[in-house]
Amino acid sequence: MKARRRNVREDWRIIITRSITRSNHSMEEPLPIDLIFEVLSRLPAKSIAISRCVSKLWASMILRPCFTELFLTRSWARPQVLLACQDHNDGLSFFSSPQLQNPDVSSSPVTANYHMTYPYDVSFEIPGLPVHGLVCVITKRVVKRRKETVHVICNPSTGESLTLPKVTTQRVGVRNLFGYDPIDKQFKVLCMTSAGCTGDGVLYREHQVLTLGTGNLLWRKIKCCIPHAPAPEQDICINGVLYYPARNSTAETMLACFDVRSEKFRLITRMQKPSGGLEL
Repeated sequence: MKARRRNVREDWRIIITRSITRSNHSMEEPLPIDLIFEVLSRLPAKSIAISRCVSKLWASMILRPCFTELFLTRSWARPQVLLACQDHNDGLSFFSSPQLQNPDVSSSPVTANYHMTYPYDVSFEIPGLPVHGLVCVITKRVVKRRKETVHVICNPSTGESLTLPKVTTQRVGVRNLFGYDPIDKQFKVLCMTSAGCTGDGVLYREHQVLTLGTGNLLWRKIKCCIPHAPAPEQDICINGVLYYPARNSTAETMLACFDVRSEKFRLITRMQKPSGGLEL
């Protein structure tokens, strides 16, 4: 392991420095940070995750928001299809395959790349679509002979996963939605809880938010003046807004909108224009 780490450091030293000869004197001059970012942004995500172990300086550079934005911009130019496969012996495996822009023109075979496998004890489900490359997975594991529901955020590109802390509540029904704020560059989890089991007519009256990447995973209670029941597994996050169908106390169908940045709700009924709604 030490030999491998030393080789990695030597390889990166060649990349980030250049040799300059002046008047028979040889010296090393560090490359500009913008050029380093250009080189790193062309590497696979897993290689970038490994390079964070080179040094604290490298970790601080790679974790800068400007580099994250550059890397995501380049990644969007090369769209990938994310595949999840279930294996009862190993777990939930993630693969990706290039998304062909013009399938009729390209005749070369398309191969899938393996990323990671997340193990689970009993069962799993993926409640929503991936958000900026991250996937929310709900699994059940056995702890002291009891089944326990666990929410996990997986990053298939880097092979990393994060288990979310339990929500402190006395309620029974729990529903988590996953979203991303493109302005503040933050991932957030919206948790809604109800007094009964999920289903029609059960209203979620308690709402909490968890912000990822802050170093302190704590649930914060937020207000929603009109209780509503979200439909199962039908949420999507677009431009910083979580959209999901819901029902109110009179069983009226509506579209619920949750602004990830402001943490405000808006409910739109079929009788209202898209610009209208009830701000909660």
